[in-house]
Order: sequence, then C-alpha cells, then structure tokens
Amino acid sequence: MATWVSGISDSGDIVGYYNDGTTFHGFLLSKGKFTVIQPPASDGDLARGINARGDIVGQFGPVLSTVATILQMTAVLAATNRATLYEMRFALAAAGIAALIYGAIQTFLSVRQETAPPAQKGRAFSLKSAVLFAGMIAVMLFLSAALNAQLGKAGVLAAAAVAGFADTHSAAVSVASLVAAGRFAARDAVIPILAGLTTNTIAKAAVAISTGGRRFAAQIIPGLVIVIAAAWVAAGFALVH
Repeated sequence: MATWVSGISDSGDIVGYYNDGTTFHGFLLSKGKFTVIQPPASDGDLARGINARGDIVGQFGPVLSTVATILQMTAVLAATNRATLYEMRFALAAAGIAALIYGAIQTFLSVRQETAPPAQKGRAFSLKSAVLFAGMIAVMLFLSAALNAQLGKAGVLAAAAVAGFADTHSAAVSVASLVAAGRFAARDAVIPILAGLTTNTIAKAAVAISTGGRRFAAQIIPGLVIVIAAAWVAAGFALVH
C-alpha cells in the first residue's frame, strides 16, 4: 500500500490519497483524526488540495479505479510470473496511459467543488478485504487448474471472464500461476487476463450507471471503453507481431 500527501491547509489539515491494493481513496487528517473521503457514486478518489475554510478539491470516479487496477495487476503479475507480465506489458501500458489521459482531461474540464464532499471514517487497511482477496485467489487457482485440465484454454478463458466481474486481480494471478507451473503458455495467458479485465470494466460501468445516474455514467463510461479498447488493441498488435 502506498500513501501520498497532496495538500496542507494554513490550519494544518492534511489531505492526500492512498492505494489499498484495489483502488485509490482520498483522506483528510485533521487534528489527529483520519477520515476517508468518499463522494457519492465514486469508487476511486484523489484529494488534491484543501484551503483554510476546509474546502477540499480533487478528482474521483471509476476511471481512477481503473488506474489502480492496472498498477495492482502489474504488481501481482510481477510477483507471480514475470513471463506473463512481459507478454502483458504493451496492453497494461496502453491501458494505463489511456486512463491517465482521460482522467486528466476530465479533471481539466470539471468544476472544482466549493465545499468538502461527504466523508466517512475508515482505515487505511482492511483485514476483511485482504482475507477476501486471498480467498478469491485460492478459489480461482483451483477452478482455473480444474477447467484447464478439462477444457483447456477455453476453460481458463471462461473462468477468468467470470471472475473478472468480482475481481480481475484474482483471475490474473490464477492464470499467471498456471504459466508458472508450466501448465499454460505465457503468450496464451494474455487473452484470459484481458477477458477478466473486460468484465471488470463492465462491472464498473454498471456501478457508474446504478449509483451515479446517467450524467455521471456519460462522463465515466467513455473513459472505461477507451481504456479497455487500448488494452485490446495493444495486445492484438503484440500478439500479431
């Protein structure tokens, strides 16, 4: 987990953001009290600055969550199997760059908030989330190995795509683990991992529509589509060449 401080007010209040392994979260540290900033309809937040009145500015949304997803996937693939990361390098780089560019454009076009967004108390580390993530990886490892034995590449693809709706990292780890065990070729791992990333993107789009409404979704979904399209185009180029 990494934490960044991005602003300090005249009264000593500190704002910043951290990555919990899944997405980014903004925070406010005021008079020794740590508060997680959670604007409505957001699953990724960056607190960028705070003034003397306590007004907080920043950016939020599923596109930021996608940046965190790409960074986390790079980390877990590096830890699981470097050969798989090597095959995914172009797709991950393209997706990350696309997400950063789109996020920067949205930030430039957005109107800064004049009041601080609603905040809720939280902790920088969630044991429940960590245990859940480890459990999902264990389940995915078992399912991927079983489906690979029974159905081959098609089984691994199906398992990764379904798992992506809940968590794309567990799908990526399970596929990379098959490569590490010599049961799957690193080059063949690209499509299942991207399938999991695609279904995860679909899930984020659904969250944007259901919790943020049409206006919010209209701002976010194009970015999600651009990001996943960039990943597929880069992967296709790398696989062909």
